[in-house]
Amino acid sequence: MSSNYELIILVLLGLIFVKLFFPQLISKYVKGAPLNISGTGMEPGAFFGLPDKLECVPGPSKDAAYFNRTDNPGGICGDQQFVNDQMRKFKINE
Repeated sequence: MSSNYELIILVLLGLIFVKLFFPQLISKYVKGAPLNISGTGMEPGAFFGLPDKLECVPGPSKDAAYFNRTDNPGGICGDQQFVNDQMRKFKINE
C-alpha cells in the first residue's frame, strides 16, 4: 500500500519538475509573442464620447439607455450598441 503512495508522490514531483523547468511542454503560451487582435476599430474610451441626452434616460422607453452619468440627468445614447459591438466583434487571432 505504501508503494502506491510513493508512486503518486514521485509522479507529482515529476509533474512539478516539468512545470517549473520546461513550461513550454505544458503550455502553448510564448512569453512576449505578438498578439493579433481585431475589433471594432474604436477604442473603449470612445464610450465616454457618446452623446448623453434626456431622451435616453434609463427606463421603459424605446430610446432608453442602460448607462447614465452622475453629472447629467440624461442617459448615454447608443451605449448598448457600443458595448455589444465591442464584445461581439473583438477577437484574439493566433
